[in-house]
Order: sequence, then structure tokens, then C-alpha cells
Amino acid sequence: MSQPSSSSSRSDLYRYLLGFGARFVLAVGVSYLAHRGIRALRRRRKARSASASAYAALIFDVEGTTTPISFVKETLFPYVTQHLEHYLAAHYHEAQTRADVEALIELSEKDAATAAAAAAADVNVPVIPPLPSLDAPQSDIAAHQQCVMSNVRWQMSSDRKSTALKALQGHMWKDGYESGVLRGQLFGGATGDVAQWLKRWKDEGYTLGVYSSGSVEAQKLLFRYSDAGNLDDLFSCNFDTRVGMKQESHSYSSIAEQIGLSASPERVLFLTDIWGEAWAAHEAGMDAILLVRPGNYPLPPEQSHKHPFPIAHDFNEVQAYIEERSKLRQSESESHHGQRTRAATTPMNETTVTPKVDTSSGEYNTF
Repeated sequence: MSQPSSSSSRSDLYRYLLGFGARFVLAVGVSYLAHRGIRALRRRRKARSASASAYAALIFDVEGTTTPISFVKETLFPYVTQHLEHYLAAHYHEAQTRADVEALIELSEKDAATAAAAAAADVNVPVIPPLPSLDAPQSDIAAHQQCVMSNVRWQMSSDRKSTALKALQGHMWKDGYESGVLRGQLFGGATGDVAQWLKRWKDEGYTLGVYSSGSVEAQKLLFRYSDAGNLDDLFSCNFDTRVGMKQESHSYSSIAEQIGLSASPERVLFLTDIWGEAWAAHEAGMDAILLVRPGNYPLPPEQSHKHPFPIAHDFNEVQAYIEERSKLRQSESESHHGQRTRAATTPMNETTVTPKVDTSSGEYNTF
């Protein structure tokens, strides 16, 4: 039998390689198109989910809503009081700490002036003197740090939610989180309702945000170093007391404006455990839902008797409420109703309400 020629063998090899290359290119192309198609389907699913929902944005309080009150009261705040002296000694010459102290000085002067004007003899404000220079004697710096510590502890014992205090606390907590001493807690941890639903709501196209009396940096640190992993990237926006206090309606109007929903604030759902905050959000046109979690403070009589908001015990129940509101919205749209129905979120006898919860006793030591 004659042997095949070398030229014939090469031709067969070339044809094989060409065929293999064509099949490879085709497979890669099909895979790429399939991947693009899946991504497009996911985008369309998100768009349909968000547009079909009664809400476009979900804004979360932290303490009592995503995070146990016990973590704030028994871990975060004690960390500040226990480490304050060491932190000031280690960082007093740094620009960030000096800026924090300058803000505390300004606030202490305003507090003292307010107390004097009101002739409040029972208010003894620990005034902080001007910040000493960087080359001041160590004894002067140590004395000044004592004044700062007195003021900070006074504010914390009075449950002050001042921006100046929260800024210093946030910078101290940053040290704790980055060193591994602190770890943010969420209800249920990695397998709990908070972590699971935050991820799902983000995947479904909702704008997620945080509004807390804790500084924006403190919020981001808690979720970045949480016991469910880094969840900070799930949030598109963060707000603290620089936007306003949490029981004032204009704060929520400003939030709606900043997230592009000032014309339709009813598309924002605010989640909190404090009735006064829910009321302020309602006054700004938002919907609000109250979380009743283990360890939360009892709701005031306004909630149970006069002015009810929907109540949820976890985020599974929040999702059920969102679905109910979304069905109602779709029904209203199909029926061409021109006026929005607030259903259970509408308090009764609005003009008779005092829309504040008294936190002066320090009971509501909120984050």
C-alpha cells in the first residue's frame, strides 16, 4: 500500500485546524452573545421590578431597624468612652482630630450661650477653651484634652446627636473597625433578613439609602465591616444630621430632593423604629413603616391608638407590605384613579398630633 504524501497530510492538518478554529470562534461568539443576552434580561427584569413597585427608593434607619440597639448601646458607645483618652493622646496633632475638636469647641460655646440666655441654672455646659497650638507645653495640651473629654461625655450622657459629636465618634469607630476590635452587627448576621433582603432589593433595582443620626462615615463603616460581610456598596446614598434632624419633616424633603424624587416623595419608603421619625417622613410625603425588633423601645400611644403606621417585625414582612402596596398602586393605575390612596399609612386626626417623641431623658440613645 502506498503511503500518503506529506503534502496531503499537511492539507488535512490545515483543514482540521481551520475547522477547529471556526468552531472555536463560533463557540466564543455564541457564549458572548448568550452572556450579553442574560445581562440584558437581568436589566429588563430589574427595570420591570422597580417600575412595578410602589416604591423606587428604600431609606433605612440603622439602630433598631438594621442593627440591634444592644450593639450601639453596649458596644459602640462604650468603645468611645473607654478609648477617648487614648485616642485624643494619640491623634491630637492630626488635622482631622483638630478639626473635630474645633467643631466641639464651637458647639460648646453655643450651648453655654443658649443656657445663659435661658437662665438655665441646672445646665452646666462643659465649655472647651480654644485649641492650643501644636508647640504648646504638654501640660496645656493634656489639660485641654481633659476639657474635650468632659464635654464629649456630657453630650453622650445627654444623648446629644450633634454633628460635631458624631464626627468624632465616627473617626474613633474607624480605628476600631480597621483594627478588628469592632464588627458591625446586623439582625441575623450573614443569613438574617437584613443581609438577604438588602441584596435582593438592590438586585431588583431599588435605590437603597441610609439616614441615621450617626455620621455618614460611621454608617458606611458599620456596613463595610458587618458580620454579613461588606454591604456598604449596596447603598447609593447616605444621610446624617447634616441634612437635618430625624424628627423634622424638612430633612426628608431634602433627602427626596437629593435622590431625585422630590416630585414624587410617595415613591420613597422610610424604615425606622421611632414613631416621631415615621411621622416626620409622612409629613414630607413619604411612606413609612415601623420595625418592632427584639430589644427595641415600645411604641408610644400615638402608634397604637391614634395614628398607626404599618408595623413589621422583620424585612420579610416589609417585603410583604411592599407587594401589597404595589398591587394597590397597579389597581389604582388600571382604574385610572387620579388620587393616591395612603391606606394604612395615613394617620388620623393629623392636626391634633404632637409629632415628636421625647428623647431628652436619654432613653432613645440612637445611632
